[in-house]
Amino acid sequence: MSKATAAKLALEDHQYLLDLLEILKNIAANRFYKKHGERKDTTEVESAINDFFRVAYASESGKELFSLKENSRAAVLGFTADGGFMGSLTTRVIGSMLKESSDLDIYEFILIGKKGVEKLKPLTDKTIVSVSNVSEESFYMIALRVKDHVLKLLADKKISKFVAFYPKAVSLNVIKYEREQLFPPEELIKMCAEAKPGKVEKVIFESDPAAILGSMSGIWLVYKITVMLIESAIAGYAAQAQQLENSLDTMEKIGKKLLLTYRKAKRAEIDKSLREAYCSTLMAKEAE
Repeated sequence: MSKATAAKLALEDHQYLLDLLEILKNIAANRFYKKHGERKDTTEVESAINDFFRVAYASESGKELFSLKENSRAAVLGFTADGGFMGSLTTRVIGSMLKESSDLDIYEFILIGKKGVEKLKPLTDKTIVSVSNVSEESFYMIALRVKDHVLKLLADKKISKFVAFYPKAVSLNVIKYEREQLFPPEELIKMCAEAKPGKVEKVIFESDPAAILGSMSGIWLVYKITVMLIESAIAGYAAQAQQLENSLDTMEKIGKKLLLTYRKAKRAEIDKSLREAYCSTLMAKEAE
């Protein structure tokens, strides 16, 4: 096989890979826009939950449940990705989580996605709890599992804080890495503290207030974790599209070099043919 033929075959194979990457990038981008557009407005749900906690905060049980404790141990929840071309997203989530949780006395890490565990293990001596086999169909069940695990840690007084780190796609090209304290819920406490006084003079609970608040706290945790799972999935598609775009840029640069190699080899082949033809003509004339 001549150098030109080999270079041409390499160029054709490279173009095939380019076309494949382009298709995968378009699929990831389409999934992002589809899921981003389907993201439901949760304002009413959050408003209903917030209203309950605002009223409950007026009771002693509510204030005790949400009481902040200094120097308390924390469980840290991180949302990573197991899909193809999502390695950069997982790396950045782990990096952001470690950096932003440096102010916490960490009891354990809870990671969504097994690839995140592989990246985190060499970087910490803390216990790592892994939640794998993640799919959109299993989001609710995963949220329930995490909630049950965290509530048990709280009940056993092993932790008194629960903080989550997750990626959120602002657009296809911009992903932010968010931190949110889920217990005690900073946003809810701030909202309750800023509520105008005088609207709630007395709170009467038909059942045990601690039991009601505990149940509602579980519902709130499941809701927040489910929302974070959805946001992480959307961010995953954005990360896929970004990484594939970067791969395309790299492959296009390689393609230019392959094309140059092919042209040089083809030129050399043509020059060789011309020289051989010219020599053959001279030899034929001398033979005459």
